[in-house]
Amino acid sequence: MNRRELFLGVGTTLTVGLAGCSSDQTNAGNGNGNGNGNEDGNGNTDSSGGETEPSDDSDDTETSESEYAIEGDVPEELRVGEEYRYSVTISNEGDGTGDGEARFGLEATDRGSGSTDSLFEETIELEPGESESSESGTGSFDEPRTIEWRFWVEGPDNSDEDIHETVVELPDTEFGDTFQTPTNLELTAENPRLADRYEYENWSGETETKQAESGEQFAFIDLTVDNVGSETRESSNRLSFELIYDGALYEPLGVEYEREDRYGGLNDLPSGTGESGVLPFSVPDSADISDLELYHTDSDYEAGEEWEVRWS
Repeated sequence: MNRRELFLGVGTTLTVGLAGCSSDQTNAGNGNGNGNGNEDGNGNTDSSGGETEPSDDSDDTETSESEYAIEGDVPEELRVGEEYRYSVTISNEGDGTGDGEARFGLEATDRGSGSTDSLFEETIELEPGESESSESGTGSFDEPRTIEWRFWVEGPDNSDEDIHETVVELPDTEFGDTFQTPTNLELTAENPRLADRYEYENWSGETETKQAESGEQFAFIDLTVDNVGSETRESSNRLSFELIYDGALYEPLGVEYEREDRYGGLNDLPSGTGESGVLPFSVPDSADISDLELYHTDSDYEAGEEWEVRWS
């Protein structure tokens, strides 16, 4: 048994045991056409006058062909950061081994970028009716994407492929849950609420009421950003948060929001400190709390990190 290491291209490796099998081919032997002293093998009469039978110089061996098949197995759906494995089975469904080994491998294509990576390529030889299976090590994806997997095999006498698709989505995060970025910022979005008006205190200290525009309503979400790391980090920009309703994106209100509790962001947060505030939005009055999702994506250039999350 040969042990091989297949590289996944995702920071993990796959060790596979493949049995390289071979068999003795039994070929029918042919006479030389000279069965006795008075035959010359060409159907001619010798000096004794006896006729010889013509010899058959053709090879009556029937060639047996291989028929390699491949079957892959990958998850149909994954969440960002969720670990996964894939498996592959190679089988010879023919009646022979063919003339030589088969090559097999796996290609992964990112549907978004169109880029294709060859994750591994190996060789194998199987007897008729024999199969070999193997499983990968673990891997994960760091952002949403759709991956097309192409398992392929090319044998001496045929080729085969098996194509699958994996959709990678953001993890399920509910309002009230805390999301930790790769830079050790903890983000908590909670208490989503709707209102057709809100009160605020004007510059003279008097209380006034802000009414939503016709056909619209206000949506408010409390946001807290805490730095739980050891280095000073910048709090996320308020514009890196968007509210999703019915497929449309809504940015937080700016200066038109009259209260002073609005979350701002872009502040330096030393280790152990945080920032909190309200994210205000204006959305259609047909929206319900259960229809709303808060989407956030950001990056830290110096740390070389990117992230995104969705609360619902």
